[in-house]
Amino acid sequence: MALYSKSMVLVACAAMTACGSIPKKNFSFKAINNRGETQTCLIVINDQFDTAIENEWVTGKDDSDSCSMTLEFQTPKIEVTVVPF
Repeated sequence: MALYSKSMVLVACAAMTACGSIPKKNFSFKAINNRGETQTCLIVINDQFDTAIENEWVTGKDDSDSCSMTLEFQTPKIEVTVVPF
């Protein structure tokens, strides 16, 4: 009986941990124009322009063509806006 209750406690702890964490995914964005050339763009997540500017979420800057970031999915959907400049 003691082994059964220890197993149940472990299962309950694992379930609470899994349900309590916010899922994260890594993304890499690259923007090109209609000629297939790299385009410098600002990557904006959920209309948070200030955050995008502060974190310099820009494609095509320096020698890097892409912009990599880890996004937290606090909701089932995330809106990505690509703003060319």
